[in-house]
Amino acid sequence: MRGGRPAPASGRGADLTFERRGDRARDDRAAPMAALPDAAFGNRADVLTSDIPAGATTTARAAARLYDALLAGTLVSPAQLAELSSPAVSGTDEVTGAPAVFGLGYTIGLTAALSEPTLFGMAGSGGTAAFADTATGFCLGVMKNRASMGDFTTVERTARIVLQAG
Repeated sequence: MRGGRPAPASGRGADLTFERRGDRARDDRAAPMAALPDAAFGNRADVLTSDIPAGATTTARAAARLYDALLAGTLVSPAQLAELSSPAVSGTDEVTGAPAVFGLGYTIGLTAALSEPTLFGMAGSGGTAAFADTATGFCLGVMKNRASMGDFTTVERTARIVLQAG
């Protein structure tokens, strides 16, 4: 899977802005603040088109389509889906300091407010996320151009509205 967006799509994305807020001690857990990428780094053409581990550049639609393909059996078998979306390890996330449950490459439950065991996906440090619900078949991608460290209010609000409507 490619993590960078192809060059022809480069003009379609909004510029990233970055807002640091919250618990500075928690923010420093991943790396010293001075070492963390900023909006200028995230907006560079070479970064946007690169495949950087744990730093995918994508659209909300593409992220949701990835999860839809997982649920539909296009990318993995039903047995593999059950395995990757089931708890494999749990404990304290060393980056966020919060309790976490992980399947094979995915978080089980997403945030404290979206902790259903049928949800699997991945949240980004800037408040973006994508996930699927194995119980309902629902997939969601939320990407933000105003990144805010650890603030998942937009993801949680959007997911609750859609999950309750379904």
